[in-house]
Amino acid sequence: MVAALGIDEYGRKTILGILQGATENATVVGELLGDLVERGLDFGAPRLYVLDGGKALTAAVNKHAGEGAAILRCQVHKRRNVLFPKMVLGAPGATAAFRVFCLRALTFFG
Repeated sequence: MVAALGIDEYGRKTILGILQGATENATVVGELLGDLVERGLDFGAPRLYVLDGGKALTAAVNKHAGEGAAILRCQVHKRRNVLFPKMVLGAPGATAAFRVFCLRALTFFG
């Protein structure tokens, strides 16, 4: 699933759009962002885009918002990919171990 989520200045989340597909799929991502434009989203306004690191997603945001778009890699995805490579996540118990890691990290940093 590819979702666009807006967060206002009070931290309230709003689902802006959602499509079935992957962030690595340029067609799906382009359709999602194109739909947001059709419904009135102004990509010219300054925004921070927090992305999962998919190259197609980054390229689509740059196409719609311009090369100067403020893009931040989602830190949860980054930590997961660095600490638990895909081959390890497939191992038995890896998902539970990752959840424990996240809870401990939230406790430590929260």
